[in-house]
Amino acid sequence: MTARGKDKIHSVVTYLLSARESCDTPVEAEPYDFSIQLFRFLKDGWLQDPWRAVFVYRYGKHPEYVIPIWLRREAEHKTLYWSRRDATVEPAVSLRRPAKSARKVYAMQKPEKPSQQEPLRKVSAAGA
Repeated sequence: MTARGKDKIHSVVTYLLSARESCDTPVEAEPYDFSIQLFRFLKDGWLQDPWRAVFVYRYGKHPEYVIPIWLRREAEHKTLYWSRRDATVEPAVSLRRPAKSARKVYAMQKPEKPSQQEPLRKVSAAGA
């Protein structure tokens, strides 16, 4: 690689490092880390498919094996759990509070106290 190419890679890595510092969580920083590693591999001479090399280096498995698993997990997660984005979308059915006149119907009645408890009855065995 030429000196000019290494200088360009160095400027890109410097930009990515400054952008990574502004991230609050590791999830937000992950794409920057991946890209930084990709450009470092390019600088070191990994010119034949550096993306797969970085993928195996970071995640330990080949991308054609792992990406379908991640997509399947994401689809399962969407079916099992709701997301915050789903909560902000207007629902198909609007929920509303019942009118004050109808609230009495939905209110639970207080149980009545029995005035006198019924005594236990003896049951005789018929035919014994």
